[in-house]
Amino acid sequence: MRRKEGDKASEILNAAIRIFARDGFDKAQVSAIAAVAGVGTGSIYLYFTGKTNILHIIFSRFWDHLSQEMATLQNRDPLFRLNDQLGLFFDHLAADRDLARVYLREHHRFLETATAQERHGYAAALETGRAAFLEIATGRGDGSPQPDQVGMDLSQAFLFGGVRSALEFLLSSDIPAEKVRSNMLTMAMAGILAATRRPER
Repeated sequence: MRRKEGDKASEILNAAIRIFARDGFDKAQVSAIAAVAGVGTGSIYLYFTGKTNILHIIFSRFWDHLSQEMATLQNRDPLFRLNDQLGLFFDHLAADRDLARVYLREHHRFLETATAQERHGYAAALETGRAAFLEIATGRGDGSPQPDQVGMDLSQAFLFGGVRSALEFLLSSDIPAEKVRSNMLTMAMAGILAATRRPER
């Protein structure tokens, strides 16, 4: 029975994740991706324009799916909602360690070279997190001023850095993912509360 084209494209993407994780993006060969996917090298170009296009689609799909899931989180407390968002982010990468390795090594390349449309899911996920963070900062009832853009961006960078560090720790240890996740979120929530607390005079 003939497979749907979408199935073949997904197989190529999954194969690329394995090869990028094993060899790194720069050293990865399209022929190796084709071999793992069980297709001819020329067939890759029926679906993708090359390695960079493949990498863009891997992360574009990842962020599109993650941002859609984040948008469904309904916890009324913004701190717990942000906790759940970070947990989802970690879970999606921890569930596929090859994808986590590719994320750690190559996500910067995606951000630097992808189009705005390809980064749409990434931007949506960031905005979902920003909204929860701003709600935490402005809903404390202590008269604290709204955080400025630099403070928002820096706080978000620390949160992403925390997830990256947790993933690196997970990949280099035999500690269960759930234990790493729990500790990461505890530290992240403490950091968020500190970042949104009114400074003492």
